[in-house]
Amino acid sequence: MKDLLALRPGFVDGHLLLAQIYVEQGERPQAETVLRQAQQAESLSPRDRARLAAALQKLNDSQSSKDNHSDKQKEEGWKHLIVLWGMGAL
Repeated sequence: MKDLLALRPGFVDGHLLLAQIYVEQGERPQAETVLRQAQQAESLSPRDRARLAAALQKLNDSQSSKDNHSDKQKEEGWKHLIVLWGMGAL
């Protein structure tokens, strides 16, 4: 697919699909790279530029959400340990 996209840099659907595949494989940085490279194509319509920008925003929002969720899990874990320690269970 990368070869096809190199030949047709304005094929936004292909870039979006490849980025989605990378996300599903847990390769978020590669997904972001694909979307940013796609934005460099000169022949993009305003609609396609907006689609790529929205996909990048969604990717960044999902990462922020994961980071926040992970922080909340850590905080809850610490609270649980503190409660156990206070009860003399540790």
